[in-house]
Amino acid sequence: ESRLRTTTLKDQSTHPALFALLPTLGKIIHGKAEPRLKHTSVACIDRIVEKIGRKDPSAIAEVAQNIARPECLGSGDAQLSTLSLLCLSSIVEVLKDLIIPLLPVILELCFRALNESLEDAKDAQLHNAAFALLGALLTHVPAMLSGRHVQQILTTAYNSANSELHTVTDCQAARKDALELVGRAEI
Repeated sequence: ESRLRTTTLKDQSTHPALFALLPTLGKIIHGKAEPRLKHTSVACIDRIVEKIGRKDPSAIAEVAQNIARPECLGSGDAQLSTLSLLCLSSIVEVLKDLIIPLLPVILELCFRALNESLEDAKDAQLHNAAFALLGALLTHVPAMLSGRHVQQILTTAYNSANSELHTVTDCQAARKDALELVGRAEI
């Protein structure tokens, strides 16, 4: 993960090797690996998606299925869920309409994570990551979000504004950004 973060990846010969690594990272996420290994795998996938994901969207779509699973995004591990939400935000930017088959699962787990962050009221990172994913979906596939989804976004934003997280500046910004996108989205 550290090498991916610092490498520019201008050398195109490394790209096939990184794409070949994605299925292995997906198996780690889906398997019964220890949490730190799963965290690192999701972080590596996120870096690959950000740096070269647009070069092979089909490979990214395959690994997105592993991240959107209950074993990863819905694991109950707040840090893994946060990393997964942020990674899915990057994936949505790359895949755009290709993310549509995963939307029902992604939205369900995203709203669950957002509600958990509000219950705990200590997890601003999970809160912000959930709103970041909702923002990516509102930006890239707004037509696929129904009135029910918009109602859930508005309800959770209201709950967020009335939670202990309402004073956290980052949480205010994440909530505001998502609400602005709801107002601009063609739903």
